[in-house]
Amino acid sequence: MTNHSKLIALTLACSTAATLAFAAGAPTAPQKTYVGCLAKSDAGAYKLTNILGAAAAGAPTEIRVESSRVDLAKHVGEKVSIRGTEAVSGAQTTLTVEFVAKLSKGCS
Repeated sequence: MTNHSKLIALTLACSTAATLAFAAGAPTAPQKTYVGCLAKSDAGAYKLTNILGAAAAGAPTEIRVESSRVDLAKHVGEKVSIRGTEAVSGAQTTLTVEFVAKLSKGCS
């Protein structure tokens, strides 16, 4: 094997190792799905209220939701299923939404 061939083989090996390390990356937070009514507070923050099964499970009955990927405004006042990554800070739960599906118009 020539020096040039050895250099190419070493470069490919390093490149492959770097790619695999990057692909493994940091573990991602698990996705959570909630069903409830999407509302907007007077302060302009979005929240999911009347969360299905939350009271029975001892979970929060209202959570803050935010998204840079989904237009939450068009779903205000609707019963929705939302999926995203959850973060809890003290008593505040925030879901960064990646997907919204309208289940019904209105929240009754």
